Amino acid sequence: MKILLFLGLLAFANAQYSEVRHIALDAVDKLREVLPDYQNAQDVTINKLYESKRKALGELNSFYNRTLDLKANSLKSLMNAELDILSYGDSIEVWCWENNIPSLQGDMGWAGNKYSECIKQLDDSIEKDVAEIYGQFTESEAKIQKYKLLQVFFKPSNIISKPEPMADTISKLKIDITNDIPHFEDIIIRFVEDLHAKQFEYTCCLNDLLKEFNNRMETLRSRSEICLKSQK
Repeated sequence: MKILLFLGLLAFANAQYSEVRHIALDAVDKLREVLPDYQNAQDVTINKLYESKRKALGELNSFYNRTLDLKANSLKSLMNAELDILSYGDSIEVWCWENNIPSLQGDMGWAGNKYSECIKQLDDSIEKDVAEIYGQFTESEAKIQKYKLLQVFFKPSNIISKPEPMADTISKLKIDITNDIPHFEDIIIRFVEDLHAKQFEYTCCLNDLLKEFNNRMETLRSRSEICLKSQK
């Protein structure tokens, strides 16, 4: 009778052992089954992130191109004003113009310094915007990388003695991580708006520079006009 009881318990234990081991192996198979979905979710999210990066870089390059156009056009206007005043000086008596040459050279040096100030102000103002958007890209990349499938096997889980909770965790595993990534469309729109606002400020700086330079050229012209009138 004891032998039969022992054999019965042994059979029951073996059955439990077999079931537990089956659950452990089943947990591994379940994780293997979600790999394609996991890979697809990773691909979708990474592509979304890198496409947003590409757009941001494209907008930044467009910003730089527009900035260079603004600077080039402003320089052309200033140089034309310089040529105009030089042509004026060549058309009048030398003694009514020669004293203005040092002033003109000083005004050109002043303009060069102002151009440096304007571009430095622009660069400083966009530095924070660029750092912020690329910081969000980096943060999102870190979020993608934190999703590790194998962590379901970490402690306190025990695939040998208690595989049931592990199997349940795998069945509830979150695969779609796209919603955890920010909507970069909105972020890029705000980024572009900020760039346009900063560029407008730069344009104002250039316009103020040209206005002041033209006033200085008029001052030179007025001095010469006064000299010419005194000669009559």
